[in-house]
Amino acid sequence: MPDVIDNVKVGEHIRKLLKKKNMTQDDLAHVLSISKSAVSQNLRGKSSFDIQNLIRIAALFEITLDQLLTLSTPTEKRPMSDYERLVTEGLDVISGLDVTNMRLKNPDMYGKPLIEYVIEKRDVELFGFLHEQEVDLVDQADHRAPEVLLMMILFMLENTMEDVIRYVRFYTEIKGTFLIEDKGMRMMIWGLFDRPENKADLVDLLTYKPPFKSAFKSFSKKQGWSPVSRTDLLSTIAEFKLTHVLKTVLELNSRNDDFLRVMKTFVGHEYLEGISVYVNTLFKSSPNWVEKTALDVQKAFIMMINVDDLGLVSLFVEKELYLDLTAGVIEAIERGKDRLSSMLLARFKDVINLRKIGEICITHDRKDMLDDLMAQYMQDDLDYLLSYVDWNAHEMMVYLVRHGARFSEKYYNLQTFRKVNMMIDHIRQGENES
Repeated sequence: MPDVIDNVKVGEHIRKLLKKKNMTQDDLAHVLSISKSAVSQNLRGKSSFDIQNLIRIAALFEITLDQLLTLSTPTEKRPMSDYERLVTEGLDVISGLDVTNMRLKNPDMYGKPLIEYVIEKRDVELFGFLHEQEVDLVDQADHRAPEVLLMMILFMLENTMEDVIRYVRFYTEIKGTFLIEDKGMRMMIWGLFDRPENKADLVDLLTYKPPFKSAFKSFSKKQGWSPVSRTDLLSTIAEFKLTHVLKTVLELNSRNDDFLRVMKTFVGHEYLEGISVYVNTLFKSSPNWVEKTALDVQKAFIMMINVDDLGLVSLFVEKELYLDLTAGVIEAIERGKDRLSSMLLARFKDVINLRKIGEICITHDRKDMLDDLMAQYMQDDLDYLLSYVDWNAHEMMVYLVRHGARFSEKYYNLQTFRKVNMMIDHIRQGENES
């Protein structure tokens, strides 16, 4: 499996498979329940099919997902090994043999164990029989063992077979983690774990605890107690948008102590749906002030402002996942996110410090935004804002005075006389021009 999947070549490969099966792009669009234009874009490599549709395409052409993405074609005629002959004879013959003493894990003349030929033949019944015998199917000392184990895991998930955790455990024992390095293979396997029909295997993976001896060894190496750490798991979920996996993780463990880190991970991968699922699942009610501080909700809230998604910002406000809503509005104004700032001011003005918002509008010369706020300002607010304006910003001073602001003793400062004189000069200049 290549680390980077070539969408153009995969698209060409699918077109050839369609032609071979006498199918059109319209037929494929119907099978996948997506638009014809989406299929066309994907087949030209302009975009890529999502993992679930790739799984459906592989099943449609009766090939493995690995074969689809690696553009595999049948190999040329060559001498058959004993393993190939045995697999060709099928389950009826093999079930009558004492497979426990056949050392099926040893590679043949082509460097393959018997189970690899079973997978190539896509013989689910034979695979199931060998799995039930609990014989060693892979030599863990062989350099290809991790690769073969991933093939086995992929095959079992494609065919909704139970007890995948057995081979996940073997892989983890060899590699020290189930964090799959090859991105293509990682996408396929976790994409299959994301299917609802594989939930039982997913739960086995997420809840697996190794025997005490190996757990202690893993703990001593700071590798954690499970095949994949929570950090790596959440990163994988975000990378491939695995919403079903995320929901299952949250069902099994509703902890939220890593809230900010999760938000950073999901934002980094642009997994906005995951943020919504995470927040709605873990925050049925608003946290108290102490919890908000511990979770660092303000940083996460500002992050949502910068994502510029109205739905997520509204969700955070409704769940009260912030410490200072005014700071969020200020961030939106300073970042030029007018939709967000306008929405927040319209819906939550009662809990926003409008004077501070006025200060920011003055600083950024946002008279348009001040226009929308004028109805909310009392005389004292306007007088305060006039005192806040810099002495040489005469246009802003004139704007505020025209809206009723006055120079008040209450807000007298060292710039007050300069501002008054600036206003006098402005009036005189107007008179001279007239």
